[in-house]
Amino acid sequence: MNHKQRTQLLIAFEHKTEVPMLILSLIYVLLALVPDLAKLDDQERYFINQLIWLVWGIFATELGIKILLSTQRWRYLIQHWQDVLIVAMPFLRPLRFLRILFILPKTWRQTKAVLRQKTLSFIGLTSLLTVMLSSAFVYLVEKGSASPIKDYSDALWWAMTTITTVGYGDMYPVTSFGRGVAVFLMLTGITLFGLLTASVASFFVDDNQQTRLSEKKRPLSPIPRHTFHLARFRYQLKEKQRQHHKRK
Repeated sequence: MNHKQRTQLLIAFEHKTEVPMLILSLIYVLLALVPDLAKLDDQERYFINQLIWLVWGIFATELGIKILLSTQRWRYLIQHWQDVLIVAMPFLRPLRFLRILFILPKTWRQTKAVLRQKTLSFIGLTSLLTVMLSSAFVYLVEKGSASPIKDYSDALWWAMTTITTVGYGDMYPVTSFGRGVAVFLMLTGITLFGLLTASVASFFVDDNQQTRLSEKKRPLSPIPRHTFHLARFRYQLKEKQRQHHKRK
């Protein structure tokens, strides 16, 4: 495989993994926060840790594939040193909070890349992921408290009404972490609605511009044959008149 083919494969791989890596980055941040903010039993803590290791394994695999496809591997490692540290961080237990700081730039890069090309997909996936994860985390932190959220279905209903900024008020969190998630959901809902509105407006503007461009590029109707002959006859007549005046 020559350098050109490897570069093309690397670009294609990065393009295909933009949305999945964005989702995993968000999941990784939330999973890293939950064990320290929520009261979990041993089984739940073990399950969260297994999910963290699973996401880490996907990150490591993605980085390994990119390094193999890169034509200048050492240069690629230096340019993407944050990704290397993200893969190395799980082995540095005392620095577990630094994993969040290092993964935030990766999340931001993936978000910008997806927004440039797949706005509607980004809105749909982000909405679904935010609702599902927020429901799970709020259920974990609110159970055993005075909150009316008693099971996952209650948490899911609460997340849907919160992200859409409806807020019936029948379900609400009482813990600090749960209220923080509520604020995050409200801001996310407003942001996604704004993106959706801008995307729809951009679609109609682009469609209008495309219609005007098509009209400009529309081929002219062919000139009738008799019109062409008539014009040529007039030209010949004028030439004869000129020659006649010259002779005089």
